[in-house]
Amino acid sequence: MTKKLLILLAPILLTVTSCQTEKDYEADEQAITKMNEQWDKNVMTDNEKNADYYTDDGILVENGKVYEGKEAIANLFKTYQEDFTVLNSKKTIDDVKIEDDLATVRGLYSGSFISKLSGDTLNIKGAWVDLCEKQTGGDWKMVYSIGTELKD
Repeated sequence: MTKKLLILLAPILLTVTSCQTEKDYEADEQAITKMNEQWDKNVMTDNEKNADYYTDDGILVENGKVYEGKEAIANLFKTYQEDFTVLNSKKTIDDVKIEDDLATVRGLYSGSFISKLSGDTLNIKGAWVDLCEKQTGGDWKMVYSIGTELKD
């Protein structure tokens, strides 16, 4: 009798479990989207804050250079802040895939920046991919980021 009851209840249990998983997935996807929206705001106001979105041992690969650790990434962003004035910046998400506590996120970015040294305006477009990890408190942080500028 117990076996028959389990067979009858299995579809119900699977439905409840999948709904809960879908709800969790949506919440995680929203958290990742919010992180990227805040990234854009930080680029416009204080780019150095974006280093906080990386794990302590995070790695950023950007245009052929590797920055290992949150401190190295923070120094890169500090250099950006010192060398450029941001006119506009836009980071869009094209795809998010979440599996348990890991997520891959990819998209495009564009922006216009003025070099404080030369006064030249730089217009850039690029693509990026992040591997993110869900932290104990529920926040998401980047473990690996790869970005590259796209040529027309």
